[in-house]
Amino acid sequence: MLISVDDQILVYTDHKNLEYFNTTKTLNCRQHRWAEFLQLFHFKVMYREGWLNEKTDALSRCRNYRPEVGSNSQPFTFFRRGQYIGEAPVILQPHVLETWQGFRLQTTFHEALIKAAHSDETYLATLKALLKGDSKADTNFSIEKDLLLYNNRWYIPKDEGLRRMIIEAEHDSKIAGHLGTYKTIGRVRANFYWPKMDEKITEYVHSCDVSQRNKVIRHKKYGLLEPLEVPMRPWTAISMDFIVGLPKSNGYTQIWVIEDRFSKMAYFILLRTEEHIKKLALTLVKEIWFLNGLPESIVSD
Repeated sequence: MLISVDDQILVYTDHKNLEYFNTTKTLNCRQHRWAEFLQLFHFKVMYREGWLNEKTDALSRCRNYRPEVGSNSQPFTFFRRGQYIGEAPVILQPHVLETWQGFRLQTTFHEALIKAAHSDETYLATLKALLKGDSKADTNFSIEKDLLLYNNRWYIPKDEGLRRMIIEAEHDSKIAGHLGTYKTIGRVRANFYWPKMDEKITEYVHSCDVSQRNKVIRHKKYGLLEPLEVPMRPWTAISMDFIVGLPKSNGYTQIWVIEDRFSKMAYFILLRTEEHIKKLALTLVKEIWFLNGLPESIVSD
């Protein structure tokens, strides 16, 4: 019917790129097929934002897909009467799936988790409070198999080895494939929880050698190495470094090298193995500032 219409047909869409479909010079095979089909129609595509296109937007939304009021945790069905016979299994109802624990601990990991729990006093205190029914206990915790769950996720005790094992399994394994920070956090967070876990996972991913070698570089190329500016007069700019691990001589095992970058004059100051930072500051004042003045800049690693 639309083919026989002489008047121009206006097509409103919230897809901005469709406005340029008829003027595009380079088309792929799929677009060519659509272009040949649409040549039979006299139409014009006009862009309109979705929130302004209320009438057509309402046609793509069926109000029967969700309850009238309240949350979507109540059970409902998409089947019409007569299309589905019998009650849905209890486990498939949405309000049951929300609280279902889908991750099962392996035997070796379960034993390691129990061992770590016995050495964490905070973990044991929370567990005892829940067993006694203490009203002050955090309501986010629950108990399963004599272990703590936090919002239906296994709560990991304060054991760095166990936590690192979890992160390695969710990041380094062949199934995980060395995912990025956010995806690794999502994989760990799906089944486990411990305080400040996001910071720990971020630190681990950023220090992963495989990830750093193979990830796509998203920053600009580094510029050329720029040398330090040449000082205008002596002792306005100095550099310093420590020579450590020397054989002990009269109680000294280190040499503090302080060099003037302009004249290349250097001081070699003997230090003991463990010198306090306050002692180093006083030595700098006595040996450098007192004799040559306060430098404007100091370069050190």
